[in-house]
Amino acid sequence: MDEQRKLETEIKYESFRTAARDATRLRLTLGRIKLPGVNFERMDFIHISDLALKEAIEWNFRWRRIVGQTRPYLRRFEVAIWQDGRLLALAVGRCSRGPDNVTIHYLERLKDNNPLASYVSLIVADMAENYAKLLKKQRVKLKNPDDGLIKKYESLGFSLAEVYRGATYYGRRVQP
Repeated sequence: MDEQRKLETEIKYESFRTAARDATRLRLTLGRIKLPGVNFERMDFIHISDLALKEAIEWNFRWRRIVGQTRPYLRRFEVAIWQDGRLLALAVGRCSRGPDNVTIHYLERLKDNNPLASYVSLIVADMAENYAKLLKKQRVKLKNPDDGLIKKYESLGFSLAEVYRGATYYGRRVQP
């Protein structure tokens, strides 16, 4: 792929990622996703920047490495959630080449003093589903979810989809 075409494709997919994040923001603002006590007016849902990677340096996942590995994938899914200059959560994933899915590969939130502590997975799953709709994918998947969070993901409509090459995937159908 020549550089001009690659740039145009990257811009196209970034516009889809932005639209997916904006759709979730709108659903939160309109109360279609109810999260009691959370003020979304001062939150930003954006791409993962170098500043986000710097802020997450002490987190469990090695985000700089993870983002470095996923950045070459033009159809990748990514979000950084900020409030008042504080990074609250990061998530990245990829989508299948065919019509199957968008998979969230990594999801992590700020551990302490996080107003979204109980809601990050719900918000990110909604964004991934919006992205899947834009790309005409059938499912949203989670790769290797933490065992302690399985019940949480099941409450969000995810169920065991498959075990493939040693990885466990939970999935749910994209709602029309």
